[in-house]
Amino acid sequence: MKTDLGQLMEDLTGTARSDDGLVTAELDAEGRLQRLSLDPELLRRGRNGPVLDTTTLADRITAVVNAAYDDLVQKLSARNSEQLAAFTNELQAATSAVERSLDDLGTNLQRSMRELGSNPPPMPDLRERPQ
Repeated sequence: MKTDLGQLMEDLTGTARSDDGLVTAELDAEGRLQRLSLDPELLRRGRNGPVLDTTTLADRITAVVNAAYDDLVQKLSARNSEQLAAFTNELQAATSAVERSLDDLGTNLQRSMRELGSNPPPMPDLRERPQ
């Protein structure tokens, strides 16, 4: 294919946000965490201490980062499917062109042999692959 794989992936990111919108994560195409946003509301203290204890906060961050990773995987899969389809189309076009060229070559060869006074045997189908 004509497009560099790095160029295809450089714009991909995986992103996710917690249901309450207070935690957001963004991963790059390699799955590395690029940005983690925590709304200050998460750390505000209520009457009985922080709104979230550290374990709950860590669990929420982990869940959002994992969701961002799932988003990235889905986008990579879609991109790979698109690229595979494009490659398949290019390969089919090239195969058709080669088949037409082989057919033309066989026809021209038979005609040339007849013109030279030879009775050529039928040309084999060059598109068939030996078993």
